[in-house]
Amino acid sequence: RFARRGQWRASEAVPFAPLRLLIAPTPTSHLRGAFFQRHAQPFLCYDMSAFRRGRAVGSLLCLTHLAAAGLPVDVAGWTPSETTFQGFGTSLCWWARGVGGWSNSTAFDELMDLLFDPSHPEGLKLNMVRYNIGGGSLHDPSLAHFRTGGWVPSYESGPGVWDWSQDAEQRRVLHAAMQRGVRYAMAFSNSPPAWMTVSGSSTGSATGTTDNLRQDQYGAFANYLANVTAHFHTNWNVTFDSVTPLNEAANGWWKTGGSQEGCHFDQSSESKIVAALGSALKSLGAGAVLVSGPEENSIDTSLQSLKTWTASAVDALGVVTTHTYNGNNRAALSDFAAQHKKRLWASEYGTGSGPLQGGVQLAQRIIKDFVGMTNMEVWTLWQAADLDNSMSPQGWGLTAASFCGCGGGETCTCPPRTPFGAYYVRKQYFALRQFSAFLRPGSQVLHPSSTQDALPENTLLAVDPDGSTLVFVVNPTTSPNSFALEGLGVQNGCAEHVVTDAIRSTSSVEFITVTGGKLAATISPESVNTFVVRSGTGSLCPPAPPPKPVRIRLLNESGLCLTCTEQRSISLQQCTSDSTSLQTWLWPTNDVGAITLAASVGSVDDALCLTWIGESAAVGVDRCTQATSNQQWALTSNRASIAGVGSESMCKWKWGSAACCLDDWNRGEHAGDPVYTYSCWGGNSQKWVVQPVSNRSLGGVF
Repeated sequence: RFARRGQWRASEAVPFAPLRLLIAPTPTSHLRGAFFQRHAQPFLCYDMSAFRRGRAVGSLLCLTHLAAAGLPVDVAGWTPSETTFQGFGTSLCWWARGVGGWSNSTAFDELMDLLFDPSHPEGLKLNMVRYNIGGGSLHDPSLAHFRTGGWVPSYESGPGVWDWSQDAEQRRVLHAAMQRGVRYAMAFSNSPPAWMTVSGSSTGSATGTTDNLRQDQYGAFANYLANVTAHFHTNWNVTFDSVTPLNEAANGWWKTGGSQEGCHFDQSSESKIVAALGSALKSLGAGAVLVSGPEENSIDTSLQSLKTWTASAVDALGVVTTHTYNGNNRAALSDFAAQHKKRLWASEYGTGSGPLQGGVQLAQRIIKDFVGMTNMEVWTLWQAADLDNSMSPQGWGLTAASFCGCGGGETCTCPPRTPFGAYYVRKQYFALRQFSAFLRPGSQVLHPSSTQDALPENTLLAVDPDGSTLVFVVNPTTSPNSFALEGLGVQNGCAEHVVTDAIRSTSSVEFITVTGGKLAATISPESVNTFVVRSGTGSLCPPAPPPKPVRIRLLNESGLCLTCTEQRSISLQQCTSDSTSLQTWLWPTNDVGAITLAASVGSVDDALCLTWIGESAAVGVDRCTQATSNQQWALTSNRASIAGVGSESMCKWKWGSAACCLDDWNRGEHAGDPVYTYSCWGGNSQKWVVQPVSNRSLGGVF
């Protein structure tokens, strides 16, 4: 990103596109070069400080490509987004406190590659991280109440008392992300250092509805954040693109004794601290780092806060950032940012409930945010991981990660990987990957023109930097749906259909011929779909790949795996990271049929299938026989249970039901527990996660 004096240097390989000329004043502060991370995507830069004439002295001359111009596909009838999309990101709260302490460097690198490596074939390719500047103190009266990882130590333990060795774990993850090519880094504070607060605690004020930053500490808090920002640049080679003193500050839930850091600010107080931070950054020569905010929980509250701020606070703001958990005024917030010439980032959203471990809801929110905020540049997830030693398939994080310590004041150093893996890739990971692996930096979202009807609900259209048209569709229902979209920029071409549903995980399932700008497909229940449409003739479409059984594990609510023993019995066991183990099954190609054990057992070479044995007996395995009705299984309509569908005799004669489901009876909390069948009723004992298994063995369960 920095050009040597008197030399040209390519900063980034990009497809050919129209070029523009930038004459950029070289920042005189220690943050020189940060300009280009925010204002352009450099193609070539020339350091003009070698010249001694005219006004060009001390400047960088850059040629930058215009991703918005000269799109290589016909987008007639569609309006490109007002800005170029810069990427998906994640907060480092609080999982980095645990993962950064892993002593197993192999597992650490694997997880970092999955999240941040842009070339990883199964990765998310995240391009932005949100670093939490902590306010934690060992003298906090709420020290014992913090959740795992929620206590983040302050770098300043008292006035002028600095300790830059703190928070090494989170910094380790930050550096690993930047080393893998993450382009944007944002710093945020949940709370001022505890010693600056009214309550003496970084968890909040006594009531949660009163300001917790002492009135005489506004300057001290602003200087704290500015000094941390400057130290990261000069000492650790990390230049934050923006920093904010706020996090859902207008809400009234940050109370003393809570389980995480938080600080209430009235909206007038928000204005005061934002202006103070802007001044502090400038006084340190760090004015190139933008102030961001207001970071409210609701889009509507963010807009309301901005409208109440003083002119000096709005002037100090460089990036409008909002969480998108609640609120609907996306267009109004987008307009505010555009009118005041501010960038717009969606800085936080997360969920862990609903189909695909919350993946369907996550995908719907991503689409809604893109459609409603036409100048949004970055979309940020709340948690890429949960600190969860149980390796549960459920939770807010895209992955589960092991940890040790990480409570209030504790270190987070962990021993080598446990037998079931240091991390577990959950289903929601693949729901985000349906977007992040395809909607790459430089892409543009397309919106209907005034002469067109709005896109169907849960649908997003975009063009990637390579010129492919991208169509994203979510089916939140429990039934297959027919999908059709006309008026694509690609008149004739081929669409690759990639899907994540209860069985598949970012799996390419078919190629569809596009004729006359029309794309039509059938999408599976509770699924997230990506269509990559490439221009050309229909003959470019390769033949549909033959259906292949999907390698899966079956996990119950307690996170135990359905396992075949060497004695050919079935029980629940701790999941292993070995993809060739007796916990790996082949799911039927048409989603109905035999569930086949992927490995051989003992001296038996014949394929073994999951089998209903008989009355009052646990399920087992037996040689696969297509004509055997008690080896036929399928997902139930709620996509959460697995029912025997081969014959009514499997259940009806005993339970009075036409179908019976796999049932661990007591939710199988202990290794060795058997699995039975029982009349399908949808309870927790019949809920199973169908987890894909990679063909290669990973450090974590994948």
